[in-house]
Amino acid sequence: MRLIITFRVFAIIQVFMVLTTLTAPETVVKSFGLSYNTDTLLFMQFCAVFQLMLALVTFVLPSWLGINLWKAAPTYVWLSLLPFFLKVYHISFGIVAITNTFYVESSFWLGFAVVFYSFGKRMKLRF
Repeated sequence: MRLIITFRVFAIIQVFMVLTTLTAPETVVKSFGLSYNTDTLLFMQFCAVFQLMLALVTFVLPSWLGINLWKAAPTYVWLSLLPFFLKVYHISFGIVAITNTFYVESSFWLGFAVVFYSFGKRMKLRF
């Protein structure tokens, strides 16, 4: 049950992040220390569609897999770690400056990776 809730919360937060990005794109871009222009907005809209697709699949995944949901947990551990690794890469090579947003988002992604891992292991042991 905890893993189901984790998948659903992950999806809902993804939708919330997309809505935030689409309603205030200039603020989101500036929070990362980048400059905003119309080309950036176009690219962000394309990315938002893909993020919404992932959120939809994540939300319905518990219904599809049922008691085998633990099988998807390791994949979501890595999906949660990918944005963290990308941010570390960008900061390490000086592409973007480190900001408070980095710490907030990194803790969010690392937290989900830990939760997917631990709840996935617990569910696997039960079935």
